Order: sequence, then structure tokens, then C-alpha cells
Amino acid sequence: MNIKRFFKQRITDIAYYSYKLNPEQKEGVHNFQILLYHSIGKEEKTDRFGIRIAKENFLKQMEFLRQNNYNVMRLEDLIWMVKKGVEIPRKSLVITFDDGYKDNLTEAVPILIHYNFP
Repeated sequence: MNIKRFFKQRITDIAYYSYKLNPEQKEGVHNFQILLYHSIGKEEKTDRFGIRIAKENFLKQMEFLRQNNYNVMRLEDLIWMVKKGVEIPRKSLVITFDDGYKDNLTEAVPILIHYNFP
């Protein structure tokens, strides 16, 4: 299975079912957010696209989510809730990573495990 196609389809599902369930909803107003990260590590001047976030900043962001009682959930669970019309709790979000950099596993995963975030 093509992983890019898989995730593109999941995001399309969320957008479609979210609209079908509540078509009069104002654009951009949802009960959930999807955070997208690319790379976690030392920020470098050569990163002209700004896709890398310092590990310390990623850690601070995860701490903020924990301290402010965000409901961090799996993408699959969010898709299921949207498709089934289940009310999504306030402050729900999904943490995703794009491009599959090695540091997603070596730097981000230990932090996510520490906070018990999927």
C-alpha cells in the first residue's frame, strides 16, 4: 500500500464526512485539530522551508497539550468518529508526521510515549 495515498485518503475522509454531517458549519470551525510535523531535531540555518522543529520546542508543545488537557487521539479514531457522526470532544487533536524522517522515530516517539500520546 502506498503510504502517501493512504494518509491522503484518510484526510479526505475527514473533510468529506465532517462537511456531510454539518454542511451549514462555518468553514474552518471544527471540534478537532490536526497537528502536522515534519522533522524533530536541531534547527539548522540550511532549513530554508522551516520544516524542522527543535526537540526542546516539540517537548514544550507536548507539555502544553498535557497541561491544558487536550484530547490527543489516533487518526483512525477521529476518522471513525467523523464517519459515524459521533460527537468529538472539545480540544481533540491528532498529531501527525509527514515525510517519514528518521528523527520522527528517534526523537519524537520517545516524547510521545512519555506523554502517552498516540
